[in-house]
Amino acid sequence: MSGGEYMPTCSHCHREWTYWQAFKQSFRLTKICPFCRKENYEGNQKQGGIYSLILVLLFILANSFFDIPIAWVLPIVIIYFVLFTFIRPCFMKLYTKQQPYW
Repeated sequence: MSGGEYMPTCSHCHREWTYWQAFKQSFRLTKICPFCRKENYEGNQKQGGIYSLILVLLFILANSFFDIPIAWVLPIVIIYFVLFTFIRPCFMKLYTKQQPYW
């Protein structure tokens, strides 16, 4: 029902989205297919966002406990978020119904 190998595929019309179509839709809760205009829902891999938040918190804690200069931590966190934002559309899996988070 979904792409997910590299680019998302609409769960209704099964057409593969381009990177920029997926990138624009990645900021929305309900993804609208640019071809058939039907609603798609992202799978529960949004938990990856929680892991990202935990990783950032670990960087901040490392800064506190080990006196790592903030000039090192802040660029790493910013680069991580930028990479995560641009890579995320490649791993979206789309479904016709919203998936449970548990």
